[in-house]
Amino acid sequence: MIKLHFNLFLLLVAASLTTAAQPPTHRAGAPARATSALTHDWRPLGTGSYTDDVLPAVFRSLSAATYEVAIEADDANPGYYRVVNPYAAHPSYQLLESAGYISAGSHSITIDATDPDNVIIEPSLIGLHTSDGELMVYSYSWLSANGDPEISEAYINKYNLRGKLRDGVISFTTPGSLWATTPELDRSAQGWNTNTSGAFRIMLPGVKDYSVEVATEGWCTAADHTIIVSAWTGADVASTRIAAVADPDDKTAVDAALAAAPRVEPRQGTVISMPAGTGPRARIHIVAAAYDAAGKEQSRAFSHCYTPDTSTDWQPLDGKALFTDDIVSCLFSDIDLGTRAIDIEQSTLRPGLYRLVNPYLGISYNTIDAYHGAHSHYIYIDATDADCVVVEESPIGMGTIDDGHIAITSQSWRMLEDGKSKADIKAAGFGGVMRDGVITFPNTSELVVAFHTEAAARWYYVNCHRDTSGNVRPGELAIDLGPAGITDITADRAESVYYNLQGIHVATPRPGSIVIERRGGSARTVRF
Repeated sequence: MIKLHFNLFLLLVAASLTTAAQPPTHRAGAPARATSALTHDWRPLGTGSYTDDVLPAVFRSLSAATYEVAIEADDANPGYYRVVNPYAAHPSYQLLESAGYISAGSHSITIDATDPDNVIIEPSLIGLHTSDGELMVYSYSWLSANGDPEISEAYINKYNLRGKLRDGVISFTTPGSLWATTPELDRSAQGWNTNTSGAFRIMLPGVKDYSVEVATEGWCTAADHTIIVSAWTGADVASTRIAAVADPDDKTAVDAALAAAPRVEPRQGTVISMPAGTGPRARIHIVAAAYDAAGKEQSRAFSHCYTPDTSTDWQPLDGKALFTDDIVSCLFSDIDLGTRAIDIEQSTLRPGLYRLVNPYLGISYNTIDAYHGAHSHYIYIDATDADCVVVEESPIGMGTIDDGHIAITSQSWRMLEDGKSKADIKAAGFGGVMRDGVITFPNTSELVVAFHTEAAARWYYVNCHRDTSGNVRPGELAIDLGPAGITDITADRAESVYYNLQGIHVATPRPGSIVIERRGGSARTVRF
């Protein structure tokens, strides 16, 4: 299999290294302003370690990568650091260079760590460019510190968007906490939310590596609510503890769970049980703590898993749904699952909440079918509001030997979990629609999937297509409920959504322009 968003495909087709399959998104807030002028006195500090999680959002073919970099300190402003030529040693540098994305000259990422609890990345040109201009990166914490009217201190606190400096390690652990753009795009607040996996990290020279990541055998627990877990650690970690918790933000409960857990060797699997009272279809968080040789805790990391859905509050519909896959088919160049008839059920408690039953079970591409498990897997679709259809988070029962099991979520679902309303989702353009019994999702709906790899989960955008020239068009993901007897919304009520030929959403097309019109479950090219 050739996975479109991993380096294997890059090695085969350099032309695939185009800018993100999703069009640039809009961040909240005003365009970036120039950073305050400081007189710097940079001094070489030595060789450190840099984990890049910026490029994967801009070049979706790349994944997070860790490599050595030169780091300097600012003698005139203690607490300031910069990573010199941050992408010169990137594992895909030659590919980036051959594709024409490397900029001439010296560049750096400037970090203000004068407050270790509020690390800021200042607007920094990073030495790469796209057709939109020179790429730069900065943190949302920089926007807040510089008085952005939309990015308040409360906003930063709510979403934990501050970087931290702990024991010589600078990290931004919240996905989406960094922003990549170009000077041209940023004037209209366009760019890419980066650090999508929360992996961005800079280890200063001479620092011991007490890093830790959590690895589980898959997304799902066994029938007895247990799962095999291991901690992948840096070279200086002597031992670890691993526990399962319901709420990762409840520090008291997390501390107690870790204290009660036995110590295990790094990278050694151990069986853990879910917290008491865990029910079906629950997301459980796994925490691993790393300890030095003296037994002092040095770092923590979180992952998560799901308990199987064994509830009985679902009623099979009379017929099957027609599922046009653009989830798995979007990820692999040699898979086209087309449209298939899938069993579908509706919630007896919430009419309009549907789930596709085992949508990938038994298909020829499911190379870990033997590990599908004794329980079923589902794609959950909340169509209770036909103008705002939401894909809920869940493992889907598909995967490969190389990459592990796959789970799906959506920006809409994450917004709901963050307390946003469906009105907010509609305003952002992230929801799907249901018309004449057909559910479709625009390219802007931001459906993402994660492969459960051996040491971490990385999320990738789906429901979009990119050709070898870099042109992007909306995906074709659709669920037709008509054969199952659900046709209560008429196509005549569907609103048209427009995209240019590069797949970028156009709110109001110019007269005479050629655009892609999505209306209900259909798409066509029209002259506006």
